[in-house]
Amino acid sequence: SDVHGDPFYGTEGQQCSQNTSVTSRNKFGTMGCDPPFALMESAVEAGAKLEGAEFLVFTGDFTRHDQSNLPDAYSTVTQIIANISDVIANGFPELLQDGQLCLGALGNDCSVKDYDLNITTGEAQNPWIQNVAMNALVAGRVMSEQTSEQYSYGGFFEERFGGLTVLSLDTIIYSVSHVPDPGGHLPPDPFGQFVWLRARLQAAA
Repeated sequence: SDVHGDPFYGTEGQQCSQNTSVTSRNKFGTMGCDPPFALMESAVEAGAKLEGAEFLVFTGDFTRHDQSNLPDAYSTVTQIIANISDVIANGFPELLQDGQLCLGALGNDCSVKDYDLNITTGEAQNPWIQNVAMNALVAGRVMSEQTSEQYSYGGFFEERFGGLTVLSLDTIIYSVSHVPDPGGHLPPDPFGQFVWLRARLQAAA
């Protein structure tokens, strides 16, 4: 969770204000700065050495803070999500092969602007979430096309691991910081998430 990977770490384009003469010397990151991918790669390598893992759940915030100042934020944020997904997929090949990876939860920084997500309940797909699904998660082999069909609508989805079912909701839209402002009042059930959640819980009862 909360990798906040910064592909520009150690350069003038990095997220933090720390001098690059300092950050460029610290391969795995610097206190107060969003880290390079090398830190995630190291963490995954260490995690992969642990025995007995049956599945892996990643709970969001792939992307660095201050993402709106990235060059071509749309493409760069998408690519960061894809890169972090690749690191996880390559680090846990057996879990990947067995379909035991659960990625897709997006944090507030996993969009072009902080807490940004259009509420598109009446549409077949949400453009940003569908972009993430197809160009990062499905392309990175960490989400099936079947799961992406539901996910692309509103960012919520279901994964099963043996006798365990994981239900993931998109909660950005409920934040007081959410943009764009829905005009003072959220719809009663954006994306129909609560209807879906209630149905899944009733099915499991």
